[in-house]
Amino acid sequence: MDLSDLHGVLPPMNSDNIIILLCIKEETDENTIFSHLDYFFNNFKKIHIHIHIIGNKKNLK
Repeated sequence: MDLSDLHGVLPPMNSDNIIILLCIKEETDENTIFSHLDYFFNNFKKIHIHIHIIGNKKNLK
């Protein structure tokens, strides 16, 4: 997986309201997405994650 497939934007860590924005290419497989989400959930407990899938929405399940 390349950094261009999935990347996160982290705010300053002293913030009480941390939001991570993940941008995921449409063709990225589910296992890769879930492994990265597991990493974020396990390492950043006080976060809200917004997921944006880049691509044609009618192909999404």
